[in-house]
Amino acid sequence: MNAITDKSGAPERLRVGVCGLGSIGLRHARLLAESPGVRVAAFDAAPHGLQLPPAVEATLTIVSSFEELLDAAPDALVVATPDALHAPQAIEACRRGITVLVEKPVADSVAAAEELARVAAQSGARVLVGYVLRHYAVLRRVRELLADGAVGTPVSVHVNLGAYETLRVARNRFSETDRYRLPYDYSHEWDYLQWLLGPVAEVAAVARLAGDLPLRQDPNVINGVVAFDSGVTGTFHLDYVQEGQGRRLDVVGDRGTLRADLARGRVTVRAHADALTRSYDCSEERDVAFGRQLSHFLDVARGVAVPLVSVEDGLRALRVADAVVAACDGAGWRSVDVRI
Repeated sequence: MNAITDKSGAPERLRVGVCGLGSIGLRHARLLAESPGVRVAAFDAAPHGLQLPPAVEATLTIVSSFEELLDAAPDALVVATPDALHAPQAIEACRRGITVLVEKPVADSVAAAEELARVAAQSGARVLVGYVLRHYAVLRRVRELLADGAVGTPVSVHVNLGAYETLRVARNRFSETDRYRLPYDYSHEWDYLQWLLGPVAEVAAVARLAGDLPLRQDPNVINGVVAFDSGVTGTFHLDYVQEGQGRRLDVVGDRGTLRADLARGRVTVRAHADALTRSYDCSEERDVAFGRQLSHFLDVARGVAVPLVSVEDGLRALRVADAVVAACDGAGWRSVDVRI
């Protein structure tokens, strides 16, 4: 992560709290603690079960409660707790005027997300949502290429996501009674699609529990159709079946096609006119993108930047996830309007 400095070039001391030290919260805490001029305090509801790397543990101040974390008057707070706690904890921080980075999804319900948006607007607190893919070099390149007309006018899109390893890595947070984790765990897709192509208007989808795998989350396969306000239409496939972090995006335009391997950081564009294929290598370590996100977060806390991913963006992504689930709960294909 780049050094964080004030206008004079000297390190600026910022107090940052991290609530929740699971895999994502711990990554945030580690990168923040490595940044010059940042002091980090953290809280986790199960401190005795924490297995912190010694180098990280030495840089963190661990407190005993969420209230103690807020009472330390941090300039900024990362909320990386279970989904049901996202909105309540972010709301309490907003009421104290603290800049908040809340992990995705922004809340466990649209109503809770709307309340967070209302409190943030009323208090003037700044809220960012943790859709880190917007900070990935590969997705930024995709956005630039589309904006530059590399494929002409987009007419269709396809998303393919395979994430079986999520069940393996985070198995202790899944229960047999949980259902429909896919569209919420991977609400990244609903955020970046709307960042690239504008608001989603309508979705239709079907879901099922498929295959004979050791780890199973119901459903583990979702296929659907998505329509945007712009007129672009497309399809999506999400699963907890494919091995390896597979995340691919295809955009068809009237002058070319774009294919992005978001997991490996590669983009190819083929123009219809000359049939030439242009390739872009945007690969990078995950820490680089997370560091970029956190640098932006701290700039927002200092008041020198506005959130790239706002609470309203998080709310829009959550509405699409809810619409996918509503569509899947119908008998056969069912279309659900996302628009308010």
